[in-house]
Amino acid sequence: MFSRNLQIFHSEDDPDSMRMVRPADVLCLRLTRRSLEILVFHPNSGSNSVFVLRGRNLFLLWAEITGDAVHSLKPGSRGIASITEERGWTAATEPMFPDPNPVRPDCILVETLTTRDLWSHRYLEVFALRPGIGFLLQFRDQHAYVLDANDGVYATTRDDLLRSNLDSGTTNAFSLHLTHDYPAGSVVTPYRFASIAHKHRDVASEGNWETVIDNRPGTAGPRISLSP
Repeated sequence: MFSRNLQIFHSEDDPDSMRMVRPADVLCLRLTRRSLEILVFHPNSGSNSVFVLRGRNLFLLWAEITGDAVHSLKPGSRGIASITEERGWTAATEPMFPDPNPVRPDCILVETLTTRDLWSHRYLEVFALRPGIGFLLQFRDQHAYVLDANDGVYATTRDDLLRSNLDSGTTNAFSLHLTHDYPAGSVVTPYRFASIAHKHRDVASEGNWETVIDNRPGTAGPRISLSP
């Protein structure tokens, strides 16, 4: 997702407050109405944490950071009021508008009505089907999204997803937003669903799923090819 290390300052005027995150350790970016959040993996401890950037109008920063154009983040700049490191995502309750820009081919975008999550493609571990109902996308650290299809389109969505092989460059956005939610002229055409629920647990192990990809550590299961 990033070509350079990401520098995150807790304090604007204190260089000692800077934390450096390697590109490979950034798992996901989340945008809400009040925050831009960076889920990172800590190799030494095997744990995760979330750097939470709070402020207003962070939408421009989202475009810059997802475009790999910004690698230094500190309070007092780019609309950032504060930066804290927390154990998990914040609670998002305010409505979000959809991302009108094409999704990076090396990422997967999942949008609810209050959040916008951009995952590095490399961390997709499970893709599964619940025949006639919906789909499962599960990423590293058991971040799972259960996607229920709209009435009458399960088979079409399934066939499109399987035909795409989930390769880089194919449709890689999954959203609750409707066509009229996008600004005029938008070229984004995500898969649209009746509901999307984020669950922080190993949903793939709960049964009732027809697994297509299973790259969880220590799990031997069916797989299809994925682009790097």
